[in-house]
Parts: sequence; C-alpha cells; structure tokens
Amino acid sequence: MEKKGKLLNEIACLAYDLYERRGRAHGFALQDWLEAERIVMERYSGEIEREAAAITSGRKSKTAGAAKTKTGQTKKPAAKKKATASTAKKTVTKRAAPKKTE
Repeated sequence: MEKKGKLLNEIACLAYDLYERRGRAHGFALQDWLEAERIVMERYSGEIEREAAAITSGRKSKTAGAAKTKTGQTKKPAAKKKATASTAKKTVTKRAAPKKTE
C-alpha cells in the first residue's frame, strides 16, 4: 500500500508541475493528471515488469506440482472431480415422531 501512496503522490506533484508550466490555466486538470500518470508509469515500467514476472513465475512454480516421468516429460497432477447431485451420496435424516402424552 505504501508504494501506491508514493506513486499517487508523485503523479499529483507532477500534475501540479504541469499545471504551473501551463501558466496555471484552468480546465486542463484531467489532461495534466493523465500526462503525469503516463510519465510516472514509464519511469517505473521496468520495475513493474520485473515484479509482475516474479509474481507470475512464483505462481507457475507453486501451481506446477508436477512430477517428471521416466521419459523426462512433465506429468500434471490429476484434477479433483467435483461432486454433483447425481454422484454425491445423499444423506436423509429422519426425525422421530413426537411422543403423545396423555
């Protein structure tokens, strides 16, 4: 969350700088903000790509869970089947009838 705040602050400062360079002309706030976003994202694009690659490779290694066969090919783990209404065992609970008291 700290990175997000840092990026937003940097974008805001740059957008204000663009506003001042424009001579403090009103009516260009969105344009200045979008331009500032573009500049900041370009600045950090390499870092963002590296983080995304690290996350993606981490997911692949965790989800792989595959064992190698004798031929060196990767064997995928068997998928678990979901129980459906037709294959699931249905449990019926019978309630005892209330006793009559006289």
